[in-house]
Amino acid sequence: MSLLENRILGAVDRDTVFTLNHQRKSEIYSSDNILSMNRPLTSSPQTGSYARASISQGSFPAGDPVRPAAPARPKAPVISMAPQPMRPSDPSPVRSKAKAPGAVFKAPPLKAPVQAGQKVPLPLRADPVLLAALGWNVSSSALDLDVSAFLLDASGKVPGDDWFVFYGQTRSPDGSTSFFAEASPDRELISIDFQALDPTITRIVLILTIDEAFQRRQNFSMVSGAYIRLLAGKSRGEYLSFRMEDFRESYGNALSLMIGEVYLYKGQWKFSAVGGGVSKDLKGLCQQYGVRVV
Repeated sequence: MSLLENRILGAVDRDTVFTLNHQRKSEIYSSDNILSMNRPLTSSPQTGSYARASISQGSFPAGDPVRPAAPARPKAPVISMAPQPMRPSDPSPVRSKAKAPGAVFKAPPLKAPVQAGQKVPLPLRADPVLLAALGWNVSSSALDLDVSAFLLDASGKVPGDDWFVFYGQTRSPDGSTSFFAEASPDRELISIDFQALDPTITRIVLILTIDEAFQRRQNFSMVSGAYIRLLAGKSRGEYLSFRMEDFRESYGNALSLMIGEVYLYKGQWKFSAVGGGVSKDLKGLCQQYGVRVV
């Protein structure tokens, strides 16, 4: 067996070049290509042991040696913008977005209006499911609005990234809070089951945002007729309604609208009506409430 074929470990140095050239006159090796002959031996991914590189027909591996694959590192969470399918147990009526975002929308009657700044107790003992139904109109069909809910603990932050419910993440981890793209006669709906709600959650912030507001140079001065109705889950009776239309002139360059929040105070769940414009988009609000966005 030749010197070249006997090389299992170790490198070929300059002292052996002439011997190799004598044995393989048909394919002369010189000091210029010793580096390629000195490549490390390949590794078997299955066993981690080293084996001799193929030397049939005088060939050597042209690429880097095969090494055992390193364990995959966990990826940072990414907020997906694709709506998730609804589950059969979701409340009805629920439909996908059949109406175009810019379609003219007629709001249902608002029977129990409240004013900005009011804090209203919610009678949830008889019916623990609360429906937050929203509607609005836009001045351009290019505007697409959506409601989001941030479920916060006592720190004022989400316990984890999946405690942010919106069109790309339609259900909270405890199954209590769900997003629906449309629930007639309103445009969109957030459902909250307080019996299923994790006891560490003490506040649920409701936000209305414009999809890709920064990129499209859109703001809430192009939105009109925005409202929210809080309804009983079973009867659909209205607890209260809040028209945010009165604040339209002050929206200016607002990229989001702070609708209000449902919060726990001395054992009683209440709703605080806000209706103020916010200069942050959905990504900025995620960062504010502790949701990591990549």
